[in-house]
Amino acid sequence: MDINTERLLLRPWRINDVELLFEYAKDPEVGTAAGWPPHKNIEESKMIIEKILMNDQTWAIELKNSGQMIGCIGYIKESSGHMKIGASDVEVGYWIGHPMWGNGYASETLAAFIGFCFDTLYCDTIWGSHFLDNHKSARVMQKCGFKKVNIQKGTENLELGAELPLQIMNLSKADWLSLNE
Repeated sequence: MDINTERLLLRPWRINDVELLFEYAKDPEVGTAAGWPPHKNIEESKMIIEKILMNDQTWAIELKNSGQMIGCIGYIKESSGHMKIGASDVEVGYWIGHPMWGNGYASETLAAFIGFCFDTLYCDTIWGSHFLDNHKSARVMQKCGFKKVNIQKGTENLELGAELPLQIMNLSKADWLSLNE
């Protein structure tokens, strides 16, 4: 299922996204902020598309005006996340390629994805987290209405930064509805 915004299309991943994925994912500033190591080569990026990103819970973010893939967003259910959340909750994660930072794409993507989670998945609460020094991700989540919950001391589900504290944030459906009245 595609999700549309004014400037973006959230759509399933394709194998032909591999070159741009590698271009963005080899940048240490992108993956490290999300808890995964930079990609070493295009073959690794291809394997990640095939084995991790091509599923019903993950979307590529594409610029409508050019068709260029610029990032990723997805969710996981309570049983597979790194924080304890309810059965009708999801945990969201996203990243945008470094050359695209500062254009509002992450906030636009997350806002549309929140609507999808509440309206299509019928979630009660959406959870997210960021490393304490990832101020950009914190700002995106705050712009979209997420509130700070607590700080969690590390998680084994991250390849990088498993020992670093995470700011846990969430957004309830009731809070989202009141923000959009």
